[in-house]
Amino acid sequence: MTVLSLVASATVRAQDVVKVSPETHKVLLENEHVRVLDVHAKPGEKVAIHFHPASILYYLNNALGWASVGL
Repeated sequence: MTVLSLVASATVRAQDVVKVSPETHKVLLENEHVRVLDVHAKPGEKVAIHFHPASILYYLNNALGWASVGL
């Protein structure tokens, strides 16, 4: 059972957007309370599937975002 738990944890970490899409996402600040990302994606550009922990999105410029959710 321990091995299965470790594998599941590794899968979630592997879906960190900074790791799967480093060309569009960069960490500006990260600590135990907050993680701030600098995201630059061109119109129509796709970003790899990734995990979203509890979060708030705040755009510093005009932006339109679209996401698909697969279950």
